[in-house]
Amino acid sequence: MTDFSKAYDSLTDESNNFITTQLNQKSIWNAIPGSLNKVSTSSLGFAWGIDSSKVYYCQLPCSGQWNNVPINELPLDITTDESNIYILTSNNLFIKSANNQTDWLIIKIPFSGSQVFSTSSYIWIQDSSGKKARLPKPGTTSNWSLIQDTTKISSSNQTSLFSINSQGQIMKTDESLNSGWYTIPDYEGSKFSNLLESSNALYGMSSDNQLNRCSDNKCDIVDTQGMNPSSLSMEPTTKSLWMTTTNEGSIGNIFNKQDSIDYSSTMKTINDIEEKRDQIKNNIELESEKNKNTSFIITELRKLKTFFDEFFKNKPTKIPKNLKSQVIEINSQVQQLQNAMPIIQKVLFYIIIAVLIYLFGSFLGFLCTLLVFGVLAYGIYDIYFLVNKVNE
Repeated sequence: MTDFSKAYDSLTDESNNFITTQLNQKSIWNAIPGSLNKVSTSSLGFAWGIDSSKVYYCQLPCSGQWNNVPINELPLDITTDESNIYILTSNNLFIKSANNQTDWLIIKIPFSGSQVFSTSSYIWIQDSSGKKARLPKPGTTSNWSLIQDTTKISSSNQTSLFSINSQGQIMKTDESLNSGWYTIPDYEGSKFSNLLESSNALYGMSSDNQLNRCSDNKCDIVDTQGMNPSSLSMEPTTKSLWMTTTNEGSIGNIFNKQDSIDYSSTMKTINDIEEKRDQIKNNIELESEKNKNTSFIITELRKLKTFFDEFFKNKPTKIPKNLKSQVIEINSQVQQLQNAMPIIQKVLFYIIIAVLIYLFGSFLGFLCTLLVFGVLAYGIYDIYFLVNKVNE
């Protein structure tokens, strides 16, 4: 029983430690060595970043091994999609495969922009006043279309463009900007100064300078551990959120964490542990039931022993006066033993039957106990009448 208890407690500790570790790993920002103005990640397994003069990439999972990829102009902004990396400069758009396997494709831009955005079908550029143009993907020619719209794009995903209006409300339009801008009713009560990311959820800075995550019709504050976000990027495959900040940490200003906790793998491990604990609990109950059965049989056998001790307690109390009387008494004792043999055989028979039922039928649980009790009861009944017959 002690071994079962130790095993059960050990699995309980394992479950608690696993849950604590998983929650910590998935809710805390991990510092990545390096200092960059902005980072953008791709499903091809690379993180790309820019500082004031250079472009870098790091293969995921990145631990700070940033490699410089030369360009001959100063980078202003960066974005990625499932295939490519896009670097905006004051004169051109630099395009390269996100796994760094191609040379730079340089596309002339129609005006000097400051931001670049990517949707499923277009590359968008925008200047500080909201002037914008779009280029159909894959963007191999300078076939830009100027768009007559001055609402400033703040963020984009595959299907939509997002903005913040003068009341701090999130606005949305389709990727072509054909449907017009409209506010999202579920988030009209939240006030934002900027929207940083919109791939898996909407991430924006509130009017009180708190990072908020908006999803499933509600917005929640995200703890940035004292860091002030300047850019966010969602890695599409693992849903890992990458953040650069305006203030530096101990090893730089780049951090990442899980966007939201996927409990499926965690719950599978916990369920496996719980199944082992349930098995131990069942084993304890089975062992306890066996102990009860054993105790019952031992008690019944002791009752039988007491009964037969009482029955056979008659012993000769007088010393024979002569040999003849001794012979007569011995013959009488022999006769008693002969008469008792069937009784002894019956006793042994029923005891053996009871033991065999217990040994080979213990898996039946309480039914096994009932069978043993029935055999012993019938045995006592049978032996009782046999004793009466012998005494007649």
